[in-house]
Amino acid sequence: MRRPPKKVVIEAILEARKELMPFLERLDLERLSKHNRGYLRYSENPLMNFIDAELVRYIHTVNYIYSSSAKSVEILDVGFFIPVLPIALSKLGFKVSAVEKLSYYEGALDEILTFVREKYSIKVLDFNLFGDNPFYTQQKYDVVLLLAILEHLNGTPRHLLYKVRQILRADGYIILEVPNAASLTKRLTLLIRGKLPYSPFEDYFWSEYPFSGHNREYTISDLKYSLYQSGFKLTRMEVFHHSSIKPQHLKGKLLYMLEKIGPSSWKPNIWAVARPK
Repeated sequence: MRRPPKKVVIEAILEARKELMPFLERLDLERLSKHNRGYLRYSENPLMNFIDAELVRYIHTVNYIYSSSAKSVEILDVGFFIPVLPIALSKLGFKVSAVEKLSYYEGALDEILTFVREKYSIKVLDFNLFGDNPFYTQQKYDVVLLLAILEHLNGTPRHLLYKVRQILRADGYIILEVPNAASLTKRLTLLIRGKLPYSPFEDYFWSEYPFSGHNREYTISDLKYSLYQSGFKLTRMEVFHHSSIKPQHLKGKLLYMLEKIGPSSWKPNIWAVARPK
């Protein structure tokens, strides 16, 4: 069962949204999209695309941490991008560090990160998440977030999961989230339209290497296998709709309804908690 969100969690997320809004309105999407040209389509409404469409995801994860962990835990958000979660968790009293390879964004996030560093005690780390040695630190963490990260890797998730296990305290846990490659919508898209469940090919073609969009999405069994082989045991898994924006056209509404009432393998978002074996 999903935990009903606490009011204080929703308030923290919405406050983070309000604080980030003016920065998103000034965001240089041309620079931001060097390694993923798909971000250029966010220009008409960056607030909706970067934050509002993701509110269900943000609230669900923050609510789990707030309901399950002491305020003394140390949290690492891997690949934070638009730092809604670090800000909200910091507002709730948690000690937060955040890691991202900032050169991918050509300085487009600098203004946001200056704000984060000056207003909150969030430690921002600049490491390459996509190489053989994704990041290295002597620091140990109680909670590590890998939210919408694994699908962006240009290769096996094994190396990243090994590193995360090394920096995770023995009684700590990781939270992962990936798009479900076998959702009903993606199955039908492949069957009827002959299109793979990834970014539009033109975005992939015109982006600079390495492409930072979705390179490999996951099924439920893929994620379970990755965790087990990397030294983790799965303690919780949920599959649900990740988007706060409901479809407006009839076909989209029908698919949305079928995914909600159908088996878990039809739903578009896989969310999991795992601990070291």
